[in-house]
Amino acid sequence: MRETLSHSGYQVFAAADYDGAVSLFRRQRGQIDALVVDLSLPGPNGYELAKVLSALRPGLKTLLISGRAGAELC
Repeated sequence: MRETLSHSGYQVFAAADYDGAVSLFRRQRGQIDALVVDLSLPGPNGYELAKVLSALRPGLKTLLISGRAGAELC
Protein backbone atom coordinates (compact mmCIF):
# COMPACT_ATOMS: atom_id res chain seq x y z
CA MET A 1 0.00 0.00 0.00
CA ARG A 2 2.87 2.36 0.83
CA GLU A 3 4.38 1.86 -2.64
CA THR A 4 1.07 2.34 -4.40
CA LEU A 5 0.31 5.57 -2.56
CA SER A 6 3.84 6.88 -3.12
CA HIS A 7 3.71 6.08 -6.83
CA SER A 8 0.39 7.93 -6.98
CA GLY A 9 2.07 11.10 -5.69
CA TYR A 10 1.23 10.91 -2.01
CA GLN A 11 3.83 11.50 0.69
CA VAL A 12 3.66 8.49 2.99
CA PHE A 13 4.83 8.29 6.60
CA ALA A 14 5.04 4.78 8.07
CA ALA A 15 5.28 3.52 11.65
CA ALA A 16 5.63 -0.03 12.91
CA ASP A 17 3.61 0.31 16.10
CA TYR A 18 1.31 2.51 18.18
CA ASP A 19 4.02 4.49 19.97
CA GLY A 20 5.93 5.10 16.75
CA ALA A 21 2.76 6.29 15.02
CA VAL A 22 1.85 8.74 17.80
CA SER A 23 5.39 10.12 17.86
CA LEU A 24 5.51 10.47 14.07
CA PHE A 25 2.09 12.15 14.02
CA ARG A 26 3.15 14.71 16.60
CA ARG A 27 6.31 15.53 14.59
CA GLN A 28 4.54 15.66 11.21
CA ARG A 29 1.04 16.78 12.23
CA GLY A 30 0.75 19.59 9.71
CA GLN A 31 1.73 17.26 6.87
CA ILE A 32 -0.65 14.38 7.61
CA ASP A 33 -4.05 14.59 5.91
CA ALA A 34 -5.21 11.00 6.34
CA LEU A 35 -4.53 7.93 8.44
CA VAL A 36 -4.52 4.37 7.07
CA VAL A 37 -4.10 1.95 9.94
CA ASP A 38 -4.26 -1.81 10.42
CA LEU A 39 -6.73 -2.78 13.13
CA SER A 40 -4.25 -5.48 14.22
CA LEU A 41 -1.50 -2.95 14.98
CA PRO A 42 0.93 -4.27 17.65
CA GLY A 43 0.23 -2.87 21.11
CA PRO A 44 -2.93 -0.80 21.36
CA ASN A 45 -4.89 -1.62 18.21
CA GLY A 46 -5.48 0.54 15.16
CA TYR A 47 -8.89 1.66 16.40
CA GLU A 48 -7.33 3.00 19.62
CA LEU A 49 -4.65 4.78 17.57
CA ALA A 50 -7.30 6.36 15.35
CA LYS A 51 -9.18 7.64 18.40
CA VAL A 52 -6.03 9.24 19.87
CA LEU A 53 -4.91 10.85 16.62
CA SER A 54 -8.42 12.09 15.85
CA ALA A 55 -8.49 13.77 19.27
CA LEU A 56 -5.20 15.49 18.40
CA ARG A 57 -6.56 16.52 15.00
CA PRO A 58 -10.36 16.56 14.78
CA GLY A 59 -11.60 15.73 11.31
CA LEU A 60 -8.62 13.50 10.45
CA LYS A 61 -9.68 11.23 7.60
CA THR A 62 -9.17 7.63 8.67
CA LEU A 63 -9.24 4.30 6.88
CA LEU A 64 -9.18 1.23 9.15
CA ILE A 65 -7.96 -1.90 7.37
CA SER A 66 -7.17 -5.51 8.24
CA GLY A 67 -6.32 -8.79 6.64
CA ARG A 68 -8.17 -10.53 9.47
CA ALA A 69 -11.86 -10.94 10.11
CA GLY A 70 -13.87 -11.85 13.15
CA ALA A 71 -14.32 -11.03 16.80
CA GLU A 72 -10.60 -10.46 17.46
CA LEU A 73 -10.87 -7.08 15.69
CA CYS A 74 -13.39 -5.60 18.13
